[in-house]
Formats: sequence, structure tokens, C-alpha cells
Amino acid sequence: MRENAQAAGGVLILLGLALFALMTAIVVFVLRTGVARPIEQMKHASELVAAGDYRAVADGETDLPDQRDDEIGHLARSFRAMAARVGHASRNLEQMVAARTVELQVANRRLEQLSLRDSLTGAYNRRAFDIDLASAVADARAGEQPFALVLCDIDHFKRYNDSYGHDRGDRALSRIAGAMARAVPAGRLYRYGGEEIALILDIFSDTDCRAEAERLIRAVEELALPHRASPYGIVTASAGLAIYTPDMEIPRDIIQAADALLYRAKADGRNQLADARNDASPLAGAA
Repeated sequence: MRENAQAAGGVLILLGLALFALMTAIVVFVLRTGVARPIEQMKHASELVAAGDYRAVADGETDLPDQRDDEIGHLARSFRAMAARVGHASRNLEQMVAARTVELQVANRRLEQLSLRDSLTGAYNRRAFDIDLASAVADARAGEQPFALVLCDIDHFKRYNDSYGHDRGDRALSRIAGAMARAVPAGRLYRYGGEEIALILDIFSDTDCRAEAERLIRAVEELALPHRASPYGIVTASAGLAIYTPDMEIPRDIIQAADALLYRAKADGRNQLADARNDASPLAGAA
């Protein structure tokens, strides 16, 4: 009986150890599937949210234990909803930033244009002239595009201001610049300084630079603005036309050439154009 009892005790101990091992395995399995795996899923989802991939979590592309009815399931559902809200807010913020960026770019372009325009005449200003002339000289020296420069001066404009007042002189200058711009739409018109107007012309095989420059002077004459202090009785203009040549290394070279021709036109009676190939001569129809 003692041996039987000892044997039965040993069996009970073995059964107890087996039951303990089974229970331990069950607990480990439950913890692994019910706690550790959800925690790992939540950790992975958190990493996606931290990386800004809200959509993967919000749209269900990432596994979460949100089908469970316990606290873990509630937490998973709350986390997915939070990712959706944060993602929506993030997209709205990105759209707002993009819209503001576009508005800022447009405003900067407008400011840039304003900084290159003369407020009185609407023509481009001296800053724009310096930038464009330097670019034109560089292109011409590289053999890309020859060009011509016209410097135009309103004849006896100081006398006009003295006779009619500066306010009327400003209005006259604005009208003159507008007429010149309409006369040569292919060129870019600049207020070079005071009553001086400049024009940069690209030279193509079918372009007659002298004809373009003459249109400037004719446009002023056709306005027929009364000028009692002028020998012509109306506001007129004189111009010098210089065409780029390879010996012109810097912008100042072509400016000086055009300016010298402008002074020749003024010395020969004004209301005319002078260029290096032709003597200054009054336009047909000049008073």
C-alpha cells in the first residue's frame, strides 16, 4: 500500500506540474495574443503617425485591435479616430500653406514689377533699364542676339514746365510715354531719367531700327501738345539710335554712343533722329 501511495503521489505531482505548465502556456499565449500583439500594433501605428503617414492609420491600412470590445479595442478605435482628425487638420494646414505661398509669390511678383516701373509714366524705370541693358550686352557679346539702343529726349521740356507748370508737365510726360509705348509695342520702353526715354530693340533680319526709332518721334509730334516756348509750337522729341558693335564691351559704351547721337539731333534743330549711318534729318511732316 505504501508503494501504491507513493506511486499515486508521484502521478499527482506529475499531473500538477503538467497542469501548471499548461496554465503557464495558456497565460503566455493569452498575454502574447491579447496584450503583446496589440501593443506591437499600436507601436507600429504610432510610428506611422509620427512619420506623418496619418492616412495609413486612419483608412485602416494598418492593423489595429479595434474590433475588440475591451479597453484595448477602445484605445485602438480612439487612436484611429485621432489619426483621422490629425491627418485632416494636417491636410488643411498644407493647403492653407500652399495657398499662402502662391499668394506670397504673386505678391512678390507684383512688388518686383512695381519696383521696375516708373510711377508717373508707367514705363520701366532706370533700374529695369540697367538690368535689361546689361543682359542685352551680355547676350550680344555671346553672339546670341544683337540689339539697338534709342535714347530720346523731349525737346525744350524745361521751358514747357516753366510755361505751363510742373503738374501739367507731368501729365504731358505721362501722355508722351503712353504714345511712345503704343508706337513701338515690340520694344521695351524706359524712363531713363527726367524727360529722357530709352528703348531697347532686338534686331532681327526684318527689323528696321531707324523706322522703329522714328515712330517714337512721330508719336510725340502727333499728340500735338501745345508748347508756346518751342519753335515748333508743339511738344516734340529728338533721339539718337546706336546699334551694338563688338567693340562695345560694357553697357556704358552703347549708352555713350546713343547719347552722342542724341546731342547731334538736338544740335541740328531737334525733332529728329540721328544714327551712325545717317545724318540727323527732320521727319517728314515736321513743322
